[in-house]
Amino acid sequence: MRNGTKKLKKTTKIIIGIISILIIIMILGVLLLFNSIKVNDKVLNYLHQFEEYVESGEYDKAEEVLKKAEDLKSTEEGKEKLELMKKIEKSETLLEEATNLMKKEKYEEAKDKLNKIHANEGKIYVDAQEKIKECDDALVDINFEKAKQAFDKGDYDSALKSITDVLNVRKDDEEAKNLQEEIIQKRDEKLAKEEAERKQKEEEEKKEREAFTEDEAVEFLREKLENKENLSLEVQNAESNNGKEGYMIQVSEMMDDHLATIGWYFIDKYNKEAFEWDMLNNKLIEIN
Repeated sequence: MRNGTKKLKKTTKIIIGIISILIIIMILGVLLLFNSIKVNDKVLNYLHQFEEYVESGEYDKAEEVLKKAEDLKSTEEGKEKLELMKKIEKSETLLEEATNLMKKEKYEEAKDKLNKIHANEGKIYVDAQEKIKECDDALVDINFEKAKQAFDKGDYDSALKSITDVLNVRKDDEEAKNLQEEIIQKRDEKLAKEEAERKQKEEEEKKEREAFTEDEAVEFLREKLENKENLSLEVQNAESNNGKEGYMIQVSEMMDDHLATIGWYFIDKYNKEAFEWDMLNNKLIEIN
């Protein structure tokens, strides 16, 4: 009996010990879980504060609370926000560079830098957008003046480009729209005139290519005259006569010891017509 009682007591102690250990483990587990939840809540709170500080442009405070969050617990979201802080630092440099460029009236270069600042970077993005608007306003004034100057000089292509740049920013600007219409009208008139002049020049060149040469004019006249073999035909000059362009030809009869002029003739080199020149009355009489 004694042995049985001792054995029971020993077994009971073991069971109590095991239960105690399990209770301690459970308590520790609950404490760890509670602490983990508490840490997570703190981390989330810090990350939320980070977003608020970024939004208001308080980047030093944003960096501070982000460091606290990372010290408590490193998370993927925390790592993403660390990367965002690095971008914001670069954007601060971009904003400063853009501001300096604007002071030098280099607005396009300034806009290139400002457009690299993204919407998730908080107040610096808002500041960048305001400066982009300032650049656009300045460029509108510059391009409007360029358009007017180019228009006055008759450089309609440059004028149209400048006024189009204005309307890309201010689509409803009535003054710019009116100027654009006037530029297009004048440009089209100029193009039409240039096209007409080009065609006229082509016609004149073609006409010149097909016109009689001096030798052709002489042969043309010789065919129309009698006693062709006994005549001497010599072009005296190329001239305009009675509104016609051509050659004045002296026709002489070959005598034994000299040439005797028997008449003056004019050949229209374009229309290929022959005329006898009435020197006394300065008239051209067509011959067939």
